[in-house]
Amino acid sequence: MKLVNLELDRPYNSGSIKGLGYEWDLHNCADFLGFDFSAVDSTFSMTWDASSPQGTTWGNPENDAKGCKLIFRNVNFIHMSPRDAAYPRNEDWCVSNMSKVIPNTTEFRYQDYWDEGDEFNLLFEFHSERTLEIGAESVELRAVK
Repeated sequence: MKLVNLELDRPYNSGSIKGLGYEWDLHNCADFLGFDFSAVDSTFSMTWDASSPQGTTWGNPENDAKGCKLIFRNVNFIHMSPRDAAYPRNEDWCVSNMSKVIPNTTEFRYQDYWDEGDEFNLLFEFHSERTLEIGAESVELRAVK
């Protein structure tokens, strides 16, 4: 997958992404709203909102975006695991971490370093124990004003 205009702050267990000149703290400063998939153009988008009163403007007062989107293009893999029902529903709104993972395996999926051109999927883990893994040709960050 190509990260078009963003990068994770670290390759695994990341809480933030860097892009568009800012760091976007998806763990502490935004609520995950949901996702959309278009079979017509093979895109998958994930949306976060940081406009709630507890929002801290992404941890940077210069970033005035009310939210952000990740747009995956030419999607070839989507997998969502079940949530743990013991958690309240609002734990689905909070991303625990994001990681690059080796596709098509469940063991030894994480790496400290990725060479350019290495294939990976992005894995999102939520406080509710739900996971969402996406494989695509590329992903792009967009600010929502």
